[in-house]
Amino acid sequence: MIEELATMDDRQLNLVLALIESAQGIDQHVVIAIDGPSGAGKTTLSQNIADRTAGSVVHVDDFYRNSSDRTVADRAETGWEFDLLRLKDQVLIPLSAGGPGRYQRYDWPTDRLAEWREVQPGLAIIEGVYTLRSDLRPYYSVAVWVSCSPTARLTRMLDRDDAWPIEQLEDWMRKEDAYLESQHPDRAASIVVNGEGLPLSRV
Repeated sequence: MIEELATMDDRQLNLVLALIESAQGIDQHVVIAIDGPSGAGKTTLSQNIADRTAGSVVHVDDFYRNSSDRTVADRAETGWEFDLLRLKDQVLIPLSAGGPGRYQRYDWPTDRLAEWREVQPGLAIIEGVYTLRSDLRPYYSVAVWVSCSPTARLTRMLDRDDAWPIEQLEDWMRKEDAYLESQHPDRAASIVVNGEGLPLSRV
């Protein structure tokens, strides 16, 4: 059952935390998905959860393909710019089995894979667009979709990512909207949060 929240405040954040606590009562190894379009507030929400639970946060942005990999990627695949198979194999499957995840972070300034990072089992928060792609959904105990209007998303991205040309940002937005329309990740969520109520400093 999906519960939709009008805006995110402490009371509503507590509802998300209650879902997590309920999942922990069933299984000590809990993996949470925080999905939504760019600029919606996924990172803000993830950090709020981590601050209150001591959970580990994994960013899907760390799985962006480098330029050489993007030239050979299957562009018909949803979220093809991200190596979501690597996310599944290196993080989701090990964590779901109660073991640690270990992955190599993509470094955006250098366009290459950087240091290896380890994610301990327990409570892991996977945040980023395409987190709720259909093949990844079975690995999550709790799924959250963060919604936001296109105007607010673009304003936030321009404020945050002013190094990116607006054409690139709008291209990402079109792909994310197509993902929402084709795979309906919001319908797969345990709860839907309106990210426009989140503080801009962490969006």
